[in-house]
Amino acid sequence: MAFEIIPELCIGCTACAKRCPVECITGESKRIHWIDPLSCIDCSSCGIVCPTEAILDGAGRPIPFLKKKAARPIAVVDEVYCSGCDFCSNICPFDCLEIIKDVAKPQSNSVVQMVNVKNCVGCRLCEDVCQKEAINVLNPDGTPFVPEGRPEDGSLAV
Repeated sequence: MAFEIIPELCIGCTACAKRCPVECITGESKRIHWIDPLSCIDCSSCGIVCPTEAILDGAGRPIPFLKKKAARPIAVVDEVYCSGCDFCSNICPFDCLEIIKDVAKPQSNSVVQMVNVKNCVGCRLCEDVCQKEAINVLNPDGTPFVPEGRPEDGSLAV
């Protein structure tokens, strides 16, 4: 079941629509917004920025608002496991990841690095596409981020 917005609580602030990595939230400023259930990937990115907690996860629970950006999850790349395949940087809708070649070590593999931390929404698209399990979306305390409403195995809803 996809996420949904409670119309009575939505103030039309547009924070959810701006944060959605797949652009499945529509609505005009100061008007009720809607989530397209066929496009929603259940990542919780929209809910953690909703100041009125108007977004319900797939189980019908409100997603807690995380006011401070420092409290929000972000993707972390483990360069030891990264093969430099570029899948993650290609799928990232906010251009947060980039392939970096270590010019000091020309024989080394290219690796992905987080280059735009402030734009990362923790949507887990990069984590889900990484075949080497080199990317993890983590809470600020270093624990794995498990979005509300995700299946128990943590996979994206498609």
